[in-house]
Amino acid sequence: YGTTTYNSNQVVTLNGTSGYVLPSSFGTQLNSTGFTYNVWVYPTTLNNGTIISEWGGTPPNGWTDAQIALVSETIRCGVFNPAAFSPTGYITDPLFSSNTWYNIAMTYNPTTKDLKLYINGTLNSTINGVKSNPGTLYLTLGRADGVGSYLGGASGYFQGYVGSWKIWNGPISAASILSNYNLTKSRYG
Repeated sequence: YGTTTYNSNQVVTLNGTSGYVLPSSFGTQLNSTGFTYNVWVYPTTLNNGTIISEWGGTPPNGWTDAQIALVSETIRCGVFNPAAFSPTGYITDPLFSSNTWYNIAMTYNPTTKDLKLYINGTLNSTINGVKSNPGTLYLTLGRADGVGSYLGGASGYFQGYVGSWKIWNGPISAASILSNYNLTKSRYG
């Protein structure tokens, strides 16, 4: 991957064929505490592309599944239950456009099993799902998950720009997601 400047801020440029970012390992605490993934993305194509995927080993090793992806011109998110060997459900909207910035936040609460998708600070959808993680958990930004069938066909590397991203240990509130969006939207608007 490379970096470029957008609106006076550094962003990561991903080419859609091989570039991705590998954050650190998160262990398995996301099983018991839940999580929030929040990322600014600017797709430069309408092609399918994985934004965030989980890995059971250092990529490209171990099992893998897409968490947030662009599929069939929609923003999708979901969780995977290895006991059932399939996604337990995923959110399949809204539509997205190329050459537009989006703030995407995904939260998962392991107690209520609620999975929520927020777009630009606003709750878009909620579903119920079961999530489980492997012994070691890595997250990638922009890397194809290796399977290509999760979230209804998440395949391919993400093509475009990735701005700031954050990961919280636990699901943060809707008010916090909106606040985070409002604090950062001037960088990408």
